[in-house]
Amino acid sequence: MLSQRKIHQDSKSSDETNETASLISSVFKNDKYDSDNLKKNSLLCNFGELPVWLQDNCDILKGYRRPTFSYLKCVDSLFYVHNESVNIWSHLVGAISFIFLGLITYNYVLSYHSSIIWWDVAVFYIFLLGAMVCLGLSSSFHTFCCHSEKICVALANKFRTPEFRWFRTGLFIFLGLSGIVPLAHALIIYGIELSVNVISLNWLIVMGVFYIIGALIYGSRIPERWFPGKFDIYGSSHQIFHFFVVAAAFVHYFGVIRAMMFWHEKNHNCELDVSMLKPSFAF
Repeated sequence: MLSQRKIHQDSKSSDETNETASLISSVFKNDKYDSDNLKKNSLLCNFGELPVWLQDNCDILKGYRRPTFSYLKCVDSLFYVHNESVNIWSHLVGAISFIFLGLITYNYVLSYHSSIIWWDVAVFYIFLLGAMVCLGLSSSFHTFCCHSEKICVALANKFRTPEFRWFRTGLFIFLGLSGIVPLAHALIIYGIELSVNVISLNWLIVMGVFYIIGALIYGSRIPERWFPGKFDIYGSSHQIFHFFVVAAAFVHYFGVIRAMMFWHEKNHNCELDVSMLKPSFAF
């Protein structure tokens, strides 16, 4: 009798041990408890866990980096996924692309016409530098914004708050629309038909549309405002805005190239040797 009871207890103990082992095995097989994910999750937090200075979009619920207080840890965040990853890499790749374009444009484009002189090149590279700096600084901001409150600088503190989001959007659109002044000047001088080639009018219109659409998406916070928590990592409004900015910059690049080529093609005036021109004055 005692022997049977002992056998029963041993069998029950064995079953419990097997069940425990099975549970432990299933836990470690589950991605949620994978060691890499545990390490990553310790670096991330939800919106409610953020300090006030990092809180901006309450419709993005999770995937935030905790304050790192380390530039090295900020750089390390390039290599794991969080809700700023797309913002960082979209403009970082854009900046690198413009560096590459800067290296190849002169050899394959600007040297195509002998009439292209140094100040043509200088003006063009000012544009390229502007694109590199714009995209590069944007990527840097999104990389290091989780460092600490001390490195977040605003000339007007209220300007960076969610309440001023549409004001920031309007300012961005206004700066873009300031290009209407030289555009109108060109239309007055050349008319619409010639402006298509002279200033790449079609390309400029597409560029402006991209910037405006991107800014409106940024300001309206679509789509996450409709589906809070569904676009935390991928597809949020700020990420879409970033892609529109990159697309607009590339459209601008090709438009400038096309306009420059038009001016330096035969019979489009810039084939003249500028050094042979003499100033003339009309009274």
